[in-house]
Amino acid sequence: MQNIKNPLVTVLMTTYNSENEILRSINSVLWQNFGNFELLILNDASTDNTENLIEKIVDKRVKKLNFKKNRGQLWRLNTGKKIAQGKYIAFIDTGDIWFPEFLENMVEATKDGTRYAYCWCSGQIRKPFLSIDSTYADWLYQGVLADTATLFCESSLAKETKFISDGDGFFSDDLLTLNVAKKEKIKLVPKDLCVKLETSYDGTPHSSNFKLTASWAIGYFLTIKKDIYKHCGFIGLSRHNYLICLKLLQSFQMILFTKHLFLATFYYLLQHRTNKKYTRKINIASIIKSFTKNMLIGINYVTKR
Repeated sequence: MQNIKNPLVTVLMTTYNSENEILRSINSVLWQNFGNFELLILNDASTDNTENLIEKIVDKRVKKLNFKKNRGQLWRLNTGKKIAQGKYIAFIDTGDIWFPEFLENMVEATKDGTRYAYCWCSGQIRKPFLSIDSTYADWLYQGVLADTATLFCESSLAKETKFISDGDGFFSDDLLTLNVAKKEKIKLVPKDLCVKLETSYDGTPHSSNFKLTASWAIGYFLTIKKDIYKHCGFIGLSRHNYLICLKLLQSFQMILFTKHLFLATFYYLLQHRTNKKYTRKINIASIIKSFTKNMLIGINYVTKR
């Protein structure tokens, strides 16, 4: 494979003790139809077989950095952005998979000068209304935004917009997108171009640990709560407490669920008594459907523990 001295795209992958997931993620990058990229793998002092696995990869587009001290995923991502050589930066976590046409679609989407783009992730809820014409309030109201594996960002913008943590780092991609949305238009590529299987940074599966993700969701909400009220009012606060309720139902934490259901209802009613409004339609049928679905997930989760 020819060494690319001036890659158009830098792909950043951080890893720590991810020996069971990392190769499928790396292969999904190397099998891209678009080949003008460098893949920076930042191994955050893994103690398992991760380093041995990545050292066996023979492809001059792959650059491996094996660190001796563990500093955490966000630290490594911010480090990787500083040394990226590409005009654009894309991110992929160990456990995520890009479809072969991911990079070519994202490169095409940014030819018009777009600095930040995202696509749909297969199997996840689509957000078709979050695109070029969306305001910062639109992005805030939505709640869970674009996943890391779907993001494609101009390097200069990525370098000036740091990954910041909500306390746990799980929603750092959402916080990054929100920080970009304050100053830039964000473009949607309306295609399923990636999939999340089982993402982990430390060898611990995240998507199946509902209690942990519920606590992260609460931390994320508290981080942006002031901005939600400022830009979306009580309807925004109602929306986010409702989203927390879904996470709490998945882990079957009924006391916390009752608390946030009360807050969601309280804020929803308050919107009718104030001039600070953000207009969005509320679909009661979809709320009941989502509550029922997540309740069943929670029951299944508890009975299998």
